[in-house]
Amino acid sequence: MAESSDLLTPTKDAYRSVRTAILRGGLKPGEKLSPSALGKELGVSAGVVREALTRLTAEYLVSAEKNKGFRVYEITLDGLKHLSELRQLVEPAALAQSIEEGDVAWESEIIAAHHRLRRAPGQGTEVDDQGSDVHMLAHRRFHMALLSACGNPMMLETCRSLWDAGELYRRWGAARRDSAVWMKEHEDLVGHCLDRNIPAATELLRRHIGGTVEAVTELLATGGAYPVTELREE
Repeated sequence: MAESSDLLTPTKDAYRSVRTAILRGGLKPGEKLSPSALGKELGVSAGVVREALTRLTAEYLVSAEKNKGFRVYEITLDGLKHLSELRQLVEPAALAQSIEEGDVAWESEIIAAHHRLRRAPGQGTEVDDQGSDVHMLAHRRFHMALLSACGNPMMLETCRSLWDAGELYRRWGAARRDSAVWMKEHEDLVGHCLDRNIPAATELLRRHIGGTVEAVTELLATGGAYPVTELREE
């Protein structure tokens, strides 16, 4: 996920406002984003909004097309399937290397990250001072902790980028995923890692990634709408 700490304050505020609106569903996937209209709404210039939107393209929350402007990143089943296929190739490979190379510090990191995820507020209910969903961040940090000992910086950065590309899909599919099963999968991933059981850990991770595809497929089949939630400040 792109950092906003190096942005000037007006751009940072615009970045945060638009990002929060996208994550809570106020701006929906595929919706056109006008820098001038958003600038008037936020009380900043169109140039400031344009810079913020450009930053959000790096997080796969906004897309930019030449001569067409900006839109909230579009959700399609084919796009999700292609993304998931790639994640199911790269992330289990990184996890296998982490299990082989990880030390006690890595074990402690994944246990702590799992605890923070279990204690995080429900998805879409709370944001931090950067406009990030607190639960979303805890979820991301847990999965990245699992892979963090792989010893391959390029592979790890690829995993981060693929994870960020799936955030809108995960947020949409969460309504159809059994939260108890979802959390049990996280718990079992930790257990397999601590047991150094590479086959069980990598197979579970593949199934876990595939769960979002199943959930979004069901939502599309039933005409489910993208979730709209009210976020509260942390």
